Amino acid sequence: MIPCSVFFVKSMLGQPYDSLAPAEAVKAYVNNYIENYNYDATTYRESAIDMLEMNTLIPGIDLLESEHFPEDVFYSYYESLSDSIVFNRSGVLAFQVRQSNNKGGDQHRTIRIAIT
Repeated sequence: MIPCSVFFVKSMLGQPYDSLAPAEAVKAYVNNYIENYNYDATTYRESAIDMLEMNTLIPGIDLLESEHFPEDVFYSYYESLSDSIVFNRSGVLAFQVRQSNNKGGDQHRTIRIAIT
C-alpha cells in the first residue's frame, strides 16, 4: 500500500515529485514553476524585440491596428492548487485536487479525484 503522503504528493503535484517528502516536493515544485516562468518571460521579451525589428521593415505599418503590436508588459502567469477531502470513512479517503493556471491568456482548469 502506498503511504498517504506519497499518494497525496503524486496527486497534487505530479509523479516527478512523489519520491520527495511533502515539504521538499512543494519547494521543488515552486522552484520549477519559477524557472519555467523565467524561461517563458525571457522568450517573450526576445520575441517582442524581434517583432519590433520586423515592424521597422514594413513600410507604412500602423502599429495601433496591427496584430504585430508588441505589448510592453509581460502577460499574466499564475497557478492555483487546492484540495479538499470529499470522503473519509471506514479507512477510505477521497480528496479532490483543483488546479487552475493561466499562461499568457490561455487558462486551464483541472479537477482530479483521488481515492486511497
